[in-house]
Amino acid sequence: MEYYLKSIEAGEDNGGVNYNNVGMRYWDMDENEKAIEYLLKASELGAKDVFNAIGENYAEMGDTDRALEYYLKSIEANENMEGANYSNAANLYYNMKESDKAFEYALKAEELESANGTFIVALCYGNGVGVEQDYAKAMEYCLKAQERGYKGSNLAEAIEILKGLGY
Repeated sequence: MEYYLKSIEAGEDNGGVNYNNVGMRYWDMDENEKAIEYLLKASELGAKDVFNAIGENYAEMGDTDRALEYYLKSIEANENMEGANYSNAANLYYNMKESDKAFEYALKAEELESANGTFIVALCYGNGVGVEQDYAKAMEYCLKAQERGYKGSNLAEAIEILKGLGY
């Protein structure tokens, strides 16, 4: 990180890349406010794919409104996140009980082959969130999430519950 800070001090920043790198290092160190400061500067200087990271920092700080704002900016900016920005937005909408938006964004994440997004689709089907409850589809998406590498501890529990229901 020292190298990037020295480069920034020397005015050697190419399109916000060094600010982005410093912001990501602060995020790794759980210094979210500093991370956001540098990531915002990176975005001002033209760095790509920073809005989702800003959203994740706000989410870690418990500021769901700002997190959602930046996840949606990430989607609007067409950041290449392999569906992470959609699944992050879907997860917030799910927790905020905004059913239709939760399912809409989860489905888009699933279409982009996001393991997290695929599991959120399963949750939506299993709980009837934004879509008619359908345990068979919930199981289908749980298994698909597992194939895509979803590692959440709640996946095994969901599969066992669905098996217990005959799916």
